[in-house]
Amino acid sequence: MKKLVLLIVLSILLMSGCRFSLNDDKSTQATSNANKILAMADNDMYDALMARFMDADLNALNQKQLTVATLINFESEMMCGGLCQFFTNDYPGYAQYVSNALKEIGATEMEAHYTTFITQNGIDVTQMDSFRIMGIFDYLEQYERFPYEAFDNTFSEIYHNENLSDMLLAYVRLYANEILD
Repeated sequence: MKKLVLLIVLSILLMSGCRFSLNDDKSTQATSNANKILAMADNDMYDALMARFMDADLNALNQKQLTVATLINFESEMMCGGLCQFFTNDYPGYAQYVSNALKEIGATEMEAHYTTFITQNGIDVTQMDSFRIMGIFDYLEQYERFPYEAFDNTFSEIYHNENLSDMLLAYVRLYANEILD
């Protein structure tokens, strides 16, 4: 599913003119691409960030890029299935960076909610192997382990005041040189 979404996003980006000339030098390409992304409408800009950071190699990212990658993955999973889905799909290891990433963009209420949940439930976000699933029945067992529904409901309420997409776009605009280069 993620590959299909990425393919669609990449197609849109190519049709919108976000491409490079192979004859340009690398820094000019990065600046040009960053300027094109920053000039996009919010929805297009978010899609471009998804295409760039959704399956990023965590070891290849600087701290600001890690914040963006973490929150794109977190928000995507939260909007599609909630925290249980985020935890069961967190093979790259983003869960351990969510609290810091939320703080970094100023989502303090959301950060407190996430941190409280993992603390109260004794979840070690650096060791997520117990959340791995093989099928729907495994997922249902995972869903019963913790009060995910309560978390997700409160997340939705907080989201009205701390819209992660809007906050993330503002963060990217503020630190574009460090994030998009």
